[in-house]
Amino acid sequence: ARRPALRLVLMSATLNLELFSSFFGGAPVLRVPGRAYPVDVVHVTADADVAVADAADGSGAPSRKMLPSRAHELLGPKLFLKVLQRIDAQFDRRERGDALCFLSGVEEIERLMEPLREYAASSGRWVVLPLHASLPVAEQERVFDLPPSGVRKCILATNVAETSVTIDGVRFVVDSGAVKQMSFDPDARMQSLQPHWVSQASAEQRKGRAGRTGPGTCYRLYAHAEYMALAEFTTPELLRTPLEGVALQLASLDGGGGGGGLRTFPFPQPPPAAQVDAALLSLRRLQALDPFERLTPLGAALAELP
Repeated sequence: ARRPALRLVLMSATLNLELFSSFFGGAPVLRVPGRAYPVDVVHVTADADVAVADAADGSGAPSRKMLPSRAHELLGPKLFLKVLQRIDAQFDRRERGDALCFLSGVEEIERLMEPLREYAASSGRWVVLPLHASLPVAEQERVFDLPPSGVRKCILATNVAETSVTIDGVRFVVDSGAVKQMSFDPDARMQSLQPHWVSQASAEQRKGRAGRTGPGTCYRLYAHAEYMALAEFTTPELLRTPLEGVALQLASLDGGGGGGGLRTFPFPQPPPAAQVDAALLSLRRLQALDPFERLTPLGAALAELP
């Protein structure tokens, strides 16, 4: 606001546009449509294959209250095998088109590798490849190799492939609906990486991966009613992580004015008061803040550390 010449551009595929536009005083929004091809959505569940919206009640509209008991369970290979078999049955093997499967983490990828590779070996139609950040670079680059004629790649990926990487030739997306996010309990002072449902915005971003180079199909391993019950946007990291680092940074930028900045800063979505209190208490115990929540010399040094 004090520097009219400064132009700030925020770019995101999943941003809550209205929230951030209003936060920056009604900032204009430029929509840049991706050059995506049409993508069909098919819901594949353990009970039945559902290609249209499920009616969760007599009104014909899916219930937004429906959050299934399997929300935090690790998905087994059954539904993934079901999708690969369907692709083999419906599409000529001479047609190009690879499958990108979204899973919540490395553990889930490793659990699926063996059964899917067994199917790939028996059918002769697939090569199964993992993709996650902890893989060596040479292993990661294998997902970009062109498979032999009549063979498709089945890439088991974390959400690193949701926005960070574009793999040419992906025609099918298999969305487990799961993602691992850092959660924080301010009472127990504990952080943990937990599986959660993706948001609708992330599910749409995953779907779009199937339409980058031609028309595609997205297989969601959950019902349409479950999709409608998902949160519209991903919970901001500020609301689910410790705030000590943010408090120190604000105090440092404020010239040592103290942790009160964390209480008064006009966040787009303010963090819970209990989380703020826990962070400031922790910094006082570390003597990074004094009893009046002003930055101490130790706090100034800590604020410089990553």
